[in-house]
Amino acid sequence: MTTNPIHITITPKGQLYEARLDGEILCVSRTPFLTSARALQQRGHAPETLLSMSHQGERTVALLGSIGASAALTVIENDTAGPRFGRYRAPPADMPIAVVRGRGRTAGKSDPAGVAYETAGGAL
Repeated sequence: MTTNPIHITITPKGQLYEARLDGEILCVSRTPFLTSARALQQRGHAPETLLSMSHQGERTVALLGSIGASAALTVIENDTAGPRFGRYRAPPADMPIAVVRGRGRTAGKSDPAGVAYETAGGAL
């Protein structure tokens, strides 16, 4: 695959964000940049490929990083510490699949259109 920079645009969808790549929905997630990086990595994009993200209608780049480094991260937040980056761990294969607003499956799965959804109640 190409190592040309890739740019995604995000739009809020309730408490989640929808990330689009050239009009195609890439993922729906609380962490759209990191989830998009994992989806692109699964599609075979090189880890060193730069990924950038902006909010719909904005020209400012909100986040920039390599696909490989970004795919390895998640956001961790708890009662004692604010949001911070942590190491991503894929959900167990036997984790129950839940429906997100009737659109797709969770637990890191993809719907038939290839849209990645995050784990219900999990940190992705």
